[in-house]
Amino acid sequence: MGLLESTAEHRPLFFHPAGDTPQELAIDVPEKLDYFTFLPLFGDLLETLVEARPGVTSEGLVRKRTVLVKDALIEHAKFYKVPAGTIVFREGSFGEYLYFILQGAVRTSMTISVDANQQETVTLEEMQPSDFFGEMSVLSMNAHLFSAETLAPSLLLLVPQFIVQELEVSQERFGQQIRQAYWKRACQALLRRIPLLRFSSEQEINQLAAEVTTRIFGAGAIIFKEKDVADDVHVIHQGFVRLSREVDGRQKILGYLAEGDAFGEIGVISGALRSATATAMSKTETIVIPGAHFRALVAAWPEAQKAIQGMNIIQRLDADMAAQVTFIGLQQEFRAEVMPNLDVLAIDETLCIRCDNCVKACAAAHEDGISRLIRKGAVFEEILLPTACRFCQDPVCLLCRSGGIKRDKDGDIYFTESCIGCGSCAERCPYGNIIMVDTEELNQPARPTLWRSLLEKVHKSSKKPVIRELEHRPYLKEIPVKCDLDRGHLFPACVNNCPTQAIKRYRADELDRIIAKHGKR
Repeated sequence: MGLLESTAEHRPLFFHPAGDTPQELAIDVPEKLDYFTFLPLFGDLLETLVEARPGVTSEGLVRKRTVLVKDALIEHAKFYKVPAGTIVFREGSFGEYLYFILQGAVRTSMTISVDANQQETVTLEEMQPSDFFGEMSVLSMNAHLFSAETLAPSLLLLVPQFIVQELEVSQERFGQQIRQAYWKRACQALLRRIPLLRFSSEQEINQLAAEVTTRIFGAGAIIFKEKDVADDVHVIHQGFVRLSREVDGRQKILGYLAEGDAFGEIGVISGALRSATATAMSKTETIVIPGAHFRALVAAWPEAQKAIQGMNIIQRLDADMAAQVTFIGLQQEFRAEVMPNLDVLAIDETLCIRCDNCVKACAAAHEDGISRLIRKGAVFEEILLPTACRFCQDPVCLLCRSGGIKRDKDGDIYFTESCIGCGSCAERCPYGNIIMVDTEELNQPARPTLWRSLLEKVHKSSKKPVIRELEHRPYLKEIPVKCDLDRGHLFPACVNNCPTQAIKRYRADELDRIIAKHGKR
């Protein structure tokens, strides 16, 4: 499936406190090309060949059609006139666009936790025309680390994720530039999240960012051990980390850290040995700050020196906390499985009577008659997460060149009409939550590919016989299905038809608390 066939992108979700609505502009092709030409990221790529694929002439002849970068951009890029004070996207939301500022200005900012009870908003960057942003979510497919707001009436160009990802891989210069921007912004944002560095200047943060490195740890890997020399500071880019300490020969859990959290800074500042063992709970990537650079930067600011005295991080590493977090390990395993603040389908095994009403109701609720619910999966105490989408932190199923599977801005994952039935998403899903169903089982005709539909339309209008290549062009034989939690309905069919209310849809944070209660019984 080619770039021009990757359809079904989302409309961007802007927000303005006064209700002013950004307007999508209809711009003719020459003017669009002018804008692209003046953008450094695209200037010399417009005439570059992306791919060559079959096309149909007006006479009905099948020929190879070349697709240039400009073809994909003209077809799918959007132009928006955006009022001042508009939130382009919020910290924690998901994005499918790379944004370019054509006119106006945009400011990025994020919220950091100073301590357990206090938060501050920190400005990261003020951008001007020709600058771009949003590449972090587009490339990583994770949530935005910061918010973006227009400072003046602005004209924004939005390039869809699938085009950016294709160019990042196929065009060396484009890929190098966008990865550099990604790395720079990721470092700046993560460094700013460290409470002791909130007093540092932008220049100091940039200098420190040039000194950091990255490390990737597999699930269960030891990042550092208790009593090791504290020679650097870690900040989590992706993943989860468990902190524990040996007490009476056993590892007592002290706490858990997630994306944006820093750890190891107390030992670096004090010069003491590591007070805890840090273990990766899932595949985890951290940026590593050399201890000497970190100490020098903190020492340069009296405010940072004063803040050290009352840091709640020291309390978090107190061994006495172990008695208060006995079941937190179980909860964190659950948190590593699903996206926070999203709906999750769960079954309370103590209430389930195995009547199969939920499975039957699921089948009846879908026109194809195929149940998406399979009562198997991970179990946390007596809570079962059945075969339903986990809304993973890092969903590998989204690595789809045809744009056949996408994630909306709330984190929900769904299939689009661009699906070509290749089955890659099902193969990649580590939980087996996507299944490929033969269209014959769906009691409906196989869905034709976009290429076949185009040929049929041309031949029908020309009243010519169907050519042999068209006769043998395969239909879409299999399609992927998964539990979608009955998107758009308050109560899923499986939930509505459970006689004991054993199966329910929960917010991830609600289920997190329920798991803790089960563990304490």
